[in-house]
Amino acid sequence: MKTIIEHIGEVVSKAFEECGYDASYAKITISNRPDLCEYQCNGAMAAAKAYKKAPFMIADEVVEKLSGSSMFEKIESVKPGFININISAGYLADFVNSMSEKEKFGYEPEVTNKTVIVDYGGANAAKPLHVGHLRSAVIGESVKRIQKYAGNNVIGDVHLGDWGLQMGLIIEELRDRKPELPYFDENYTGEYPAEPPFTISELEEIYPTASAKSKDDEAFLARAHEATLKLQSGDKACTAIWHHIMNVSKADLKKNYDNLNVHFDLWKGESDAQPYIPDMVEKMKKDGYAYVSDGALVVDVKEDTDTKEIPPCMILKSDGASLYNTTDLATIMERMRLYHPDEIIYLTDKRQDLYFDQVFRCARKTKLVEPETELKWIGFGTVNGKDGKPFNFFHFMIDLEGGPCVAKRLSGCGSGTEYLAVTPWGDLYPCHQFVGNEKFLMGNVDEGIVREDIRDEFKCCNVYAKEKCRKCFAKFYCSGGCAANSYNFHGNINDAYDVGCELQRKRIECAIMLKVSQMEEEQA
Repeated sequence: MKTIIEHIGEVVSKAFEECGYDASYAKITISNRPDLCEYQCNGAMAAAKAYKKAPFMIADEVVEKLSGSSMFEKIESVKPGFININISAGYLADFVNSMSEKEKFGYEPEVTNKTVIVDYGGANAAKPLHVGHLRSAVIGESVKRIQKYAGNNVIGDVHLGDWGLQMGLIIEELRDRKPELPYFDENYTGEYPAEPPFTISELEEIYPTASAKSKDDEAFLARAHEATLKLQSGDKACTAIWHHIMNVSKADLKKNYDNLNVHFDLWKGESDAQPYIPDMVEKMKKDGYAYVSDGALVVDVKEDTDTKEIPPCMILKSDGASLYNTTDLATIMERMRLYHPDEIIYLTDKRQDLYFDQVFRCARKTKLVEPETELKWIGFGTVNGKDGKPFNFFHFMIDLEGGPCVAKRLSGCGSGTEYLAVTPWGDLYPCHQFVGNEKFLMGNVDEGIVREDIRDEFKCCNVYAKEKCRKCFAKFYCSGGCAANSYNFHGNINDAYDVGCELQRKRIECAIMLKVSQMEEEQA
């Protein structure tokens, strides 16, 4: 089934031809000024030189030819020669109704029954999911479902981070806490316990504690490195602990992903790629692709057409240790051998652009994939702070000694005062959730804030202005909640969104409980 833009193109192409101009000039694009129109055609600008005619004259002729069409709510010529187009509601309704009558709503894939692996989720063993994981999970699940809808054989792989230093940190922190466990008895020869020596709550607390300790305790960090090496070398005790970590982590991750309606076909991780690394490295050396540079093993991936410098892809560090590059390349080798995919799609945030460029080039150059195999990376955006740098996401933590920043908490979320939402066409709103609601249009970038009464209203939106907040024990930790949610559910920014309040209170209760438990253990 043809798209709307293709239908518009056919109609406009015919008008160009009837006016004596080549139909190739009738290219339709989505408007880059949605405040002016929905679609646009700039072909008159290009045609002007060929036909030695002012572009607005060509645009005027085409628009006149189309002025009676029921397809358009508005079609107009704008100097120096643009054609602005809005589709009529009646045409759009007919188009959507026609889609509903067709199989798969008129979708006609060019190729079906491809085998596609989608690598998404980004979870790490022994670490709980946080809000930063939502983007990869939700976007990746959407990509997977679209691929299935297109008729392809799709395999979703969570590709867990399960083989790095965090494992050594956990093992050594567990040794410090429970030295009596048989895993730490060098003379123990029996079978290790089937039951894990920790719960998911304990495991999620062990890792951040160990990570923080390693930053100040060099001896502890050295022990963690040694434990990691022992694990990767097949040490029986470390491997047993690793299996416990994986079993407990996977059970919790599956539960959380199920709640998000995100489902994976494979629960493989970095550890699954390890057996492929020796053969892969040896092949790269034997085929002449890999060479030693400053002690490290690398593969050149730069190309003659590059307009910027592309560094070599490092395969092994100077001490012989593997890297993310090594594991990801070995994973590609594993996937090609086990699943023979036609396409592999990766989803991460946009900061990994160069990384995947290097890995994909290396995979192709060293012939880890077939020439026709597609390697695709989909990068999504980051949530940035005022300094332009991406936020690091942390779980809800509470400081029972220093307490919250009272001045900030009293001032609310800051919408309408500390920050504004700016639309592409320059309108100003208190925050993005109010965009389009004319009641909250504060001004524009040309004139500035013209509705100071709105700013004053938001300035007074704080925990003391909200009746429900005054009686709530959590008010100094939550800033009074989201003004947009309060307005959308109650019609008043000084009300409180009840569902959000319950969730926030529960999070704070749990955070305080964990903090108190930690303090009791430290004092014991």
